[in-house]
Amino acid sequence: MKKFNELSTLCGIEACAIIYDENNPQPEVWPSFSQVRRVLFRYMSLPDHERSKKMVNLETYLMQSIEKAQELLRKQMEDNQKKEIADLIDRFIHTGECNMGNMNLNDVTFYIDKNLKQIEKRMNSMEI
Repeated sequence: MKKFNELSTLCGIEACAIIYDENNPQPEVWPSFSQVRRVLFRYMSLPDHERSKKMVNLETYLMQSIEKAQELLRKQMEDNQKKEIADLIDRFIHTGECNMGNMNLNDVTFYIDKNLKQIEKRMNSMEI
């Protein structure tokens, strides 16, 4: 019950808890029966679309978490690729050496083409 109280206070939300114990026929409630009734009545009086707007089940929550992790991974891989190419160019400028490690010429060409397209988009939007 302490955690429900902390959650409600920290998040600034109205919350209630109803806990059923298999050994006790009466449920344990927080904060009180009257407060639980009030919160549930308020919740049930909302239209269906409002009630379900931010509601997720475990599957939806996990899918959202996976999507966020995949997006973070994609960004990190892109950043790593940029750093590798910058290091490659820097090494080539200073030493004339072009050791591409695990990157091949197609990767470098793709990255340069992608950046050129982004630059062209920005330049075109600036002209407008």
